Amino acid sequence: MAKNFRIGNVNAVSNQIIKVFDTVKQQKKTLDEIGRFSRDRIVSEARKGFSLEQDKRNKFKPLKESTIRTRESLERNKRFDLDPDFFKATRANVTLTGQLLDAFLYRIGPGLVSFFFSEKPRRVIYEGDENKNDKVYDNLQGLGYGFIGLDERSQKRVVKIVIDEFRRTIKNLF
Repeated sequence: MAKNFRIGNVNAVSNQIIKVFDTVKQQKKTLDEIGRFSRDRIVSEARKGFSLEQDKRNKFKPLKESTIRTRESLERNKRFDLDPDFFKATRANVTLTGQLLDAFLYRIGPGLVSFFFSEKPRRVIYEGDENKNDKVYDNLQGLGYGFIGLDERSQKRVVKIVIDEFRRTIKNLF
């Protein structure tokens, strides 16, 4: 049977709840854990050929035949350091050399985690391809190969990380 009780000083309780929220929101360790998990999940799934955009895990659309031929030519000519762990001429996984996914990073700020593409020098695949990493991603997204997002399973994991931190913070404050 449920137990009834009264809260004598609602303002004091409210202030303590706000204090817990503010404390958790500023925990760099928690934000770092969320950032690391999210970045690793996004990159890992993209390398496997899946996008986590739009809250679902979806397989990338197949490559066009002309793209496959171009990639096979690049592989034969050995002009570039193709990522041997993930590159396959017929696989749509946004990994040719691996540099775009390697450049996908996160940083933590006051109460938030932000994701960005570093501007490490890119290897030019063909003449005229001098775009920055964020522009390359925009182009991929326009072609239907966007990959930044978290599926429902990943979102639940992030929520669990936050709830665990709430529990630790409440335990330490009270």
